[in-house]
Amino acid sequence: MRRIKLPSTRVDFSQVEDFEPLEKGEYLCMIEEVRFVQAQSEDKYDYLNVQLVVTEDGEYKDRKLWKVWSFSPRALWRMKQDLENIGVETGDFDVTWDEETDLVTEPELAGMPVLAVVTQRTWEGKVQNQVDALLDSGDSTPRKAPTNSGKKTTTGAKKKFQ
Repeated sequence: MRRIKLPSTRVDFSQVEDFEPLEKGEYLCMIEEVRFVQAQSEDKYDYLNVQLVVTEDGEYKDRKLWKVWSFSPRALWRMKQDLENIGVETGDFDVTWDEETDLVTEPELAGMPVLAVVTQRTWEGKVQNQVDALLDSGDSTPRKAPTNSGKKTTTGAKKKFQ
């Protein structure tokens, strides 16, 4: 039997530090990006992955948090509630994303300051953060506009919120 040597890369984890979860509480954050994620099977739903970065000074500054908004009809209330909390109109609207990057371009959320309500949960034996809600941060500072590099976008989903 002939052995074929496949290319490989050695990975050194010795300098990787584990992150302790943030304490339960409310944190000033900025929505860094919102990414459309297509369901991996017919019995699942597409969703939006909201990436947040902690902006308030302190030990957690620049830490990342994530929130998932599912297009499942049973979970749309969470997305609607968060969007209304941060001042986004939830009438009929299209969610639009860049086909190459999957970054959501409409509604325009990247750069928006928010207050993230963070709790903790245990998953597979490890304590993790969970963003339970997004609230208006009360910050009226103009946000940095996300850059849309002129790439073609596609309407990803249209949901009616009532």
